[in-house]
Amino acid sequence: MGSIYKGGQWFADFTVEGKRFRPRIKASSKREANNKSIIERKKKITELAKTKSDIPFSEALQKFLNQYCGYTFMPNGDRKFVKRSVKEGTADRYWTSSKMLSPYFMGMYLKNISKLDIVNYIECRREGTATTKPCADATIIRDLRMLSKLITFISNQTDWDGHNVVASFDKKYLKDSETRIRSLDITQKKTLLDMARISKNPNLYYEIKFSYLTGLRWNEQFSLLRTDFERTNFGPQIILRDMNTKNGKNRVVPLCDEALKIVELFLNKPASLQGYLFYNPDTGDRVNSNRSSWLTCLEKSNITDFRWHDLRHTYATDEIKKGMPIYTLSKLMGHANVAVTEKYAHLFTEDLHEAKRKVDTNLDTHIGLSVVSN
Repeated sequence: MGSIYKGGQWFADFTVEGKRFRPRIKASSKREANNKSIIERKKKITELAKTKSDIPFSEALQKFLNQYCGYTFMPNGDRKFVKRSVKEGTADRYWTSSKMLSPYFMGMYLKNISKLDIVNYIECRREGTATTKPCADATIIRDLRMLSKLITFISNQTDWDGHNVVASFDKKYLKDSETRIRSLDITQKKTLLDMARISKNPNLYYEIKFSYLTGLRWNEQFSLLRTDFERTNFGPQIILRDMNTKNGKNRVVPLCDEALKIVELFLNKPASLQGYLFYNPDTGDRVNSNRSSWLTCLEKSNITDFRWHDLRHTYATDEIKKGMPIYTLSKLMGHANVAVTEKYAHLFTEDLHEAKRKVDTNLDTHIGLSVVSN
């Protein structure tokens, strides 16, 4: 993967869906050739996707809003409602949901939307970001209903033959995990990392460790580019582009020494075709899922009822216990407001009370004190 110089000519060299491609390209250096190889591969992926009757989310959304909801869009960006198969109020609700869904799924093809993407979308909407407020599960359910309706509409109106992943998504996830916070203790973290070291996925150990050292969301971590890392006078950091903002507002995440070592390790590896910091070692592509190796690692660690997103909860819980101010933690995690972050402080308060009770009980036992009722 990369480029090849042969017979005085540069050729891109990449693999898509198990097939190797080596188109001729114009370049004056190895670096330029590699960059053009990335572009050629993206073109090939887009080309193959179209031949499979796949549809970009942006195109599907436009069809849905125009043909199903009855919106006509003006040159200035305004929309005009023309009655179709739904009431105007329903169309307006779909329009509101589309504005929430677009930043997350834009750039994706319908067939590439997975259950993991749905889970990550739910978590992002629950927590909020610097520009969007946290929302209730009822709101998220409306968004997902609209997405399901969109996919069904495209399936009925075009020759798209994909699977409606939203329709098969277990809605119990929304109810069961609304107030759920699960984190690992020191022993569990060590066991999990020990099992990750011997995983068939050579990157899993570093992916897990980086997650609970930084508290990044899954999509944030695996969207990181090598160029998102920088050294400043304040220290090493990564820059996150907020996927929920139209203009791409950045968020700075400082790196501790252990997280920095992981970044440097991957920077010293051959670059992926798309420039991602973490990438699939078999294909060189972006990590779309590490679910199989992750679940195997959890099973071998004897850890149950634990999701990847709980590594983020582990990070937050650990930082609170170390004494990090709530406001600082809220900024680092990209929460919409401090109220979202305070749930971790409440958990720590419970821990403090429990620890105090244990100390008092042990002390009373040691010095022979007891409560005597009259």
